Amino acid sequence: MKLYRTKENFFANFCQKKNIQILLILAVILFLGSFLRLYRLDFQSLWYDECGTIRRSNVETFKEIFSGVFEEKFSGDLQPPLHHIIYYFLIKYTENSPAIIRMPAVLAGIASIVLMFLTGKRLFSVKEGLISAAFTAFFWTPIFFSQEARPYSFLLCLSLLTVYLNIYLLDKLKQKKKSYIYYFIAFCISGILCCYIHYFGLLLVLLLAADTLIYSLNNFKIFTRIIVAFFIILAAFSFWLPGMWHHFTTGESNIERPHFIDIIYYFEWLYNWSEILTKTVFFFYCFLFLFTAYSIIKNKMYKFPRKIFSLPEIQLGLWLLLPFALVYLLSYLFNP
Repeated sequence: MKLYRTKENFFANFCQKKNIQILLILAVILFLGSFLRLYRLDFQSLWYDECGTIRRSNVETFKEIFSGVFEEKFSGDLQPPLHHIIYYFLIKYTENSPAIIRMPAVLAGIASIVLMFLTGKRLFSVKEGLISAAFTAFFWTPIFFSQEARPYSFLLCLSLLTVYLNIYLLDKLKQKKKSYIYYFIAFCISGILCCYIHYFGLLLVLLLAADTLIYSLNNFKIFTRIIVAFFIILAAFSFWLPGMWHHFTTGESNIERPHFIDIIYYFEWLYNWSEILTKTVFFFYCFLFLFTAYSIIKNKMYKFPRKIFSLPEIQLGLWLLLPFALVYLLSYLFNP
């Protein structure tokens, strides 16, 4: 009887007019975003970096994907092996055409739209979730990388999935629900895949670990379980440490060290190379910063630093700036 009532309530909530409208809007965003990613997918032939992916993945045996990292002929492809594994099986069992080769990136890009909605909805509300999904669907950078046989579309998808599962894992742990174990396992798997898809995925996991551990300091039980989760992720990635060390110590790069103007270019690149949109977003960030600072002072939240850092506005601001600032600094101090 209890199970019946639960199902009845679920379908009643699902059929509410508001929920149907939300699903319709999301369906339209998803359809248009999918169309933009599939439109003329094979119009251009594979370019140099995509051919590098094919060359690195088109090997005789699965083992060569890992051992090949130490061979000189593969020295230019400085990435962890997961996306090469994906393309190894794709090349082996499908036809070798630009559309087929790019299809996994397309699917990852489409999944990113849904994951962006879910993450935005979970952090703020449905409205922010839909706006975030629309940005992901229509901005040129996610579309561009969704039509490229490289790891970047997978990186976005797995990063969003890892963050989303991390949020839910913390919630389940705080609620002391036994079902947390499913989110724990899913989070560990997602985090491992994120590390193995790109080195920026590893950076994301490390920053997420620092953020999550600071957030859970006041609860020893949650803190220890989070430590275990990140230990599992990093322990699984440790098998690739020799390959990463080889990449970082012997890899060559023709990328110049960044300049200060590149910071502006970075934000223009994020927002469709649109000067108007970039300035609008910049002033919005300034307003959000001032409004958040005013709220902190007015409510005397400065007396409780942990509460300040737990604010979604502060969290998103730090996640926008810190990864870029860290990568910028490393690229400036060392060979990019």
